[in-house]
Amino acid sequence: MQSKKTHTTPLDTQWLAQFEPLGAFQAHQFFSNVKGGLSTIKKSFLSDEIENPHFEYIDINPSDLDEKKQALLDLKKELLKSEKNEVVQSAYEWKIDEKLTELKLLQAVLQNDMETFQKTNESLYGSPAPDLFAHSLQVIHHEIQVAQNPDHADLMHAATDLKEKLPPLSSTKTEIALPSKTRIESIKVYVQKQLQLLLGEAYESLQEGIQAKKNYSNVELKALFQSVLGHLNANDWTVIAHDHSERGVFSIDQGKKDIHIPERVYPAQRVLELVAHEIGVHVVRRLHGDRAPLKLLSIGLDRYTRGDEGLAATLEDAIKPELHDFFGLDRYLAISLALGLDGKKRNFRQVFEIMKSFHIFRGWQANLPSEKIPELAQEKAWMNTYRTFRGTNGQQAGFCYTKDMLYREGNIGVWDLLANVPTSNVEDHIETLLLGKYDPLNSRHQWVMEQLG
Repeated sequence: MQSKKTHTTPLDTQWLAQFEPLGAFQAHQFFSNVKGGLSTIKKSFLSDEIENPHFEYIDINPSDLDEKKQALLDLKKELLKSEKNEVVQSAYEWKIDEKLTELKLLQAVLQNDMETFQKTNESLYGSPAPDLFAHSLQVIHHEIQVAQNPDHADLMHAATDLKEKLPPLSSTKTEIALPSKTRIESIKVYVQKQLQLLLGEAYESLQEGIQAKKNYSNVELKALFQSVLGHLNANDWTVIAHDHSERGVFSIDQGKKDIHIPERVYPAQRVLELVAHEIGVHVVRRLHGDRAPLKLLSIGLDRYTRGDEGLAATLEDAIKPELHDFFGLDRYLAISLALGLDGKKRNFRQVFEIMKSFHIFRGWQANLPSEKIPELAQEKAWMNTYRTFRGTNGQQAGFCYTKDMLYREGNIGVWDLLANVPTSNVEDHIETLLLGKYDPLNSRHQWVMEQLG
């Protein structure tokens, strides 16, 4: 998890210098600014002034798309003609093709062509698996069953309401086992050791904070993150603490090397998990990629997100007090409901109402203050649903952005990958997974890493 210095002469300095200005974008970055303002649309939706939001994306410039497309095609032609190293040529060809597909996605958004949007989107990120959707429903229905407690009427009422809105369970049970306690413990030992190195004296302070149930503000979290980045010699990274009106989701901009921390209360345990997830994986993989023989690993091989988020979630899982489920249940559920994996395609409003009931149930389940549950559930449901329908016009059922399902699929995949690694090799195996931004579940990426040695 720590950043390690390497002294390898890069194989692709020329290609990265040409590619990065053209291809360091992510399609979802163009979905934040909408005509009329997202906050205004959100307010109208939550107050029931409108049935569904209408999204028109104002940052997509058609001439810019055309210019980028032609420049990427020209770069690909030059690459295939002049690059003799098979690994370098293949890695960049795959990456260029991915960006050309993202440009096609953005073109479909611009033209309000939802059929092409959906096909292109699923060619990039895939579509949810029926068995994993079925398993996700099993997890929720089991929680609902456990919640049938006459001594907790509000929880029972929330459970009943959610059950009525969810699709019914399949008669066939889907088995996806959580990792063994032995495997979790072996990874926990590694993560804790690395966190002590990253945090220094702050590690013990956080442990004391966990015992004392201490909370941290985003400003305090910013100072802590800056300290950790200093330990990594990552002084070109910037940490930004936002107020509530600016940003609702914790995120990292790999291109700009920015870490965005929304305004909320962060319990000490959550702070530790965020350091492991955001810095211990996302930042460290970027730093290792900067020093790798293939510098493309700094910004990511094509379609690396599943492995990147899967590994981050797995290391976060290992230090949780208890692991009840894999990461990203709410996101996978929302996407599956929108696409109608149960046979009923849903629009924005229909998905939102189910997700609101889901988060109300989870609020009572977590013993949150009763007066805060409705507002918190509404905010979480909006974020789930917006992330699911971003890129679409927001008006139609059955069209959505499937990228967020990769969190859950990646988490399950990485746990499976680590399941049979001998305990004595766990540390070395994880260090290999941190060598740059690639997907260890992707056979093409495995080949690249094997060739690089």
